[in-house]
Amino acid sequence: MPASPSRWKIPTVIALAVGSYVAGTFHPRLGGLGSADGSSGERAGGGSTTDGGSDGGVAAKTTREGNQKKSNSPVLGTPFAKGQAREWFLKTAHEGWGSNMEGMLSMFQACASLDEPSAAELAGELRKLLEEFHQPDSDVHNWVKNDDILEAGILSTLFRFTQLNPEGGIDFLLASEDMKNKDDLFQMAFGNLAKKDPAKLISELEKLEGNNLRKALEGSVEVLRKKDPEAAVALLEKFPQESMDRVRQDLVVEIASGDPQEALKVAARFASAGGNTESFGLAVEMWARRDKAAALAWAGAYHGPGEVEVQRVMLRNIAAEDPRKAVQVMAGLPGGGSAMGPAAGDIAESLAKVDLGAAKAWVQSLAQSPAKESAEQLMLSVWVKADPLQAADWIDKMPAGQPRDNSAMRLIEQIKKRYPQEAFEWAGSLQDPEQRRKVEEDVAKDWREMDPDAANAAWAGRHGKE
Repeated sequence: MPASPSRWKIPTVIALAVGSYVAGTFHPRLGGLGSADGSSGERAGGGSTTDGGSDGGVAAKTTREGNQKKSNSPVLGTPFAKGQAREWFLKTAHEGWGSNMEGMLSMFQACASLDEPSAAELAGELRKLLEEFHQPDSDVHNWVKNDDILEAGILSTLFRFTQLNPEGGIDFLLASEDMKNKDDLFQMAFGNLAKKDPAKLISELEKLEGNNLRKALEGSVEVLRKKDPEAAVALLEKFPQESMDRVRQDLVVEIASGDPQEALKVAARFASAGGNTESFGLAVEMWARRDKAAALAWAGAYHGPGEVEVQRVMLRNIAAEDPRKAVQVMAGLPGGGSAMGPAAGDIAESLAKVDLGAAKAWVQSLAQSPAKESAEQLMLSVWVKADPLQAADWIDKMPAGQPRDNSAMRLIEQIKKRYPQEAFEWAGSLQDPEQRRKVEEDVAKDWREMDPDAANAAWAGRHGKE
């Protein structure tokens, strides 16, 4: 048996397949696909497609209303007879599927062409096999040398099962909490449910929480936004949890790629339902990429939810072209722009590149705030490259704390090759003991390559002989 495959192969195969399915381009080629409506044929050997296989909990779901119809095409829905899923998989895995990518793809292709009852049966058997594999002295080891092929088999089979019976696939996933690499399948199962039976979607989503809910919503929204964007927005409004903010933001960005102003309306709806306001900034940023003048004109006149996020985007875009103008605009904002945070850093960095003296003066004029801290950090990032020893004087006067340490780290990185002794002294000034020790070791290592005696003496003077 070939050596165990690298762990990247399983998620890579599944991710490619799931991605192609979501995009609408997946069509299994192996004999066993049904007609264009997604239906499948009878099992090999004439076996019935109405029985759910050996895993009772999953099999019961195959009798749900809406199961696939028998295809009129002369195709096979499974390479094994009813009740033979375990034997077929073990034999084929042992004899036909190696541990390389080609073998993984062949296995995926075989599993992805199953009919619904066969997929339900095989998924259940593979879950049992995986549990047995991790038991000491399991007979499964005689057939399968590593668990990669079992995990990939489960994922491949569920890929097919969730196409044919989304609810059955969801039930299987919920009963398999410890299964690896299942996030993509959760997304696809709910995407299929959103496509096939939107009426049942809400009730299924309401059973979930945490990461499962987030992944399920991602899959549902991915499908709905393409066929009915309003339905996607309405769905997310029903789940106002803070943990779903990222899903809402992603939808706003998708809408903004085609219609930024519509995306801003959606962001307002989410904000009114209790979501955060970061989506406003994301929508304006997308708008600025398409029509900067129009986006900045709108941002400059906007007042309402997400105003701070909008102003930050406006300042960053102005600073990229005219940092002096950005300084003036920020000064006209409430509180002198003290809430601008990272945007102030963008202004300081851009200004320092064209007029370092003006940047230093501006930073000094700012009231103490997160905006000033950000501006100082980014101004120093430019200064330590242009004149590190002069920048060191400024850093030395900063109060102890993380901002000073961050600036000191930039300085150390810039001077350690040319001025290792000074870099070693600065490393000793860092507040966090673990970080200080790590940086000292890093500087000393480079220093020893240039002057081992001096480096060792400095190390011994600080740490003694270790």
